[in-house]
Amino acid sequence: MNKPNVFFILIDAGGWGHTSLSNYKRDTTPFLREFARDAVYYPTTFSHSPISGLSIGSFMSSSWAFDHQTTPVGVNEGRPAITKLLQRAGYHTALISANPYYASKFGYADGVDDYRMLFNEEEELHRMGQDNIFVRTFKALAKFPGYTWAKEWLKRNMRSVYRAGLMGKTILTTRSSPFGDAGQVNKEMFTVLNNRPHDKSLYLQVQYMDLHAPNFPPDEYLAKFGVDISHAQQFLYGKKRAMRPIPDFSVQEREDIVALYDACLAHIDQRIKEFCDELKHQGLYDDALIIVSADHGEAFFEHGDLGHHAYLYEENIRVPLLVKYPGSAHKGSVDERVASLIDVPATVAAVAGIEHPQSFVGSNLAPNTTNEQLRDHAVSFVAQRFTPSDVKNLNFADYTIALRTKDAKLVVRTGAKDELYDLAVDPNEQDNLAGAAGASELYVRMQDKLAPYLARVRGTSSSI
Repeated sequence: MNKPNVFFILIDAGGWGHTSLSNYKRDTTPFLREFARDAVYYPTTFSHSPISGLSIGSFMSSSWAFDHQTTPVGVNEGRPAITKLLQRAGYHTALISANPYYASKFGYADGVDDYRMLFNEEEELHRMGQDNIFVRTFKALAKFPGYTWAKEWLKRNMRSVYRAGLMGKTILTTRSSPFGDAGQVNKEMFTVLNNRPHDKSLYLQVQYMDLHAPNFPPDEYLAKFGVDISHAQQFLYGKKRAMRPIPDFSVQEREDIVALYDACLAHIDQRIKEFCDELKHQGLYDDALIIVSADHGEAFFEHGDLGHHAYLYEENIRVPLLVKYPGSAHKGSVDERVASLIDVPATVAAVAGIEHPQSFVGSNLAPNTTNEQLRDHAVSFVAQRFTPSDVKNLNFADYTIALRTKDAKLVVRTGAKDELYDLAVDPNEQDNLAGAAGASELYVRMQDKLAPYLARVRGTSSSI
C-alpha cells in the first residue's frame, strides 16, 4: 500500500461567509482555522451549483451539470465518479451521508465498497419526487378559493397556535430532523476506519447534514454563542423556513435562524476535529490527503432568498476549501487562484498517482503544478425546479449560469437582465453594472469567457 489514504469531508450548505476563515463575527470553526495550519487554504472556491443534486453530481464526476441534461442528478459509466476511479485503482472506498441525493438510485453505490446512508432511501426518494400524499392533497386544495387565505392565516398565526394550550406546546416542542446528525456520522466514520482492510489504501467521503435546514443544534452550541432559543421556537423556524413563498421574518427571527445555523456549524467543526484526532491516534493523519469543503452555501436574505434554491450569489456558491496534502506539503499556505469543487477529483487522482479519465474537466489544485494551468474562473449553474426538493423536473430551458473570476462575476438568467458585479469594490453584489457606462470593457470580457459555457447549456456545439 503506497498510495495515500484520502478523506473528503463535506459540510452540506456550508457557506464560506459563516466560517472563521472569513473573519465572520462568530468563531464558528476554530478547528478549521487550526487545521489550515497543516493545509493549503483556497479562499476563492466555488460550488458548481447551489443545489445538492447538481453539485454532488458535478464534483463527484468532475463534470459540468449542463453536459448531462438527460441525467443531471447522479453518476454513471458515461460520467464516472471519483469513487469508481479509485476503486479500480485498488482503493477501498467508503461513502457516508444522510443526504438523499447520494441514493443508490443515482449511481453512487456503484464503485463504493462500504456504502452507509443514514436515511430510508425509499421514503426519501418518494418525498423528493414530490409524489407523496401530502403534496397531492395540497395541490388539490390549492384549487379552492379559500385555500390561499387559510394558508396565509396559518403563517401569520402559527405562534398563536403554539401559545393556545398544552397540546400546541407539546407538538411544537418536539424537534425532529430528517437527517442523521454529525454524531451519528462520526460513529459510522470510526466504524469504517476500524474495519477497513489494511492491505489497501482508503478513500472515505462523508457529508454532514446538520447545517441543512431545519437547523437543530445541540443546546450547548447555542449556549456557546450566548443565544437562548427554545425548542418550540426552533420547531417553528424549521416549519416557517420550508414555506414557499417565503413568509415575513422579523429582525429577531432573522437573527435567530442565523444563530441556529452558526451553532450547527460549530457542532460540525467539533466533529471534524474529533475525526482528525482519531486519525492522529491511529497514525493515519500525517500521510493522508484530507480535503474539507461544502457542497454549496446558504442564503439569509442577502438577495431576498432564504436557503439555497436558484441563485448564484456569493452566499449561495462560495464555499470553504482546505486541502492537507500528504506530509502536510505546502502547509499553512494560501492559494489565491480561483478554484471549483469540480477540481477536487482531478486533485485526488493526481496526488494518488492515478490517470483520470478525459471526462474530468477539473484541474489539479496542488501548488506548483507545472503540467497544467488552473482556469482563471469558476462556473456555477442551476436549472429551475418544480419545488425546492424536486429532482425529477429540472427545466434546462429556464436556467441561471454565472462566471466568477478573481474580482468579477457575470450572471445570466433566462428571461432576466444580465448581472455584472465588480467584486473588488462591491463584494456584496449590490450594484449591477451590466449596461452601465464605463463597464463595457469588463462586460464584454466576461461575456466572451462565458460564451462557450452558454453554448453548451443551449445545446450548440462548443469547446471549453
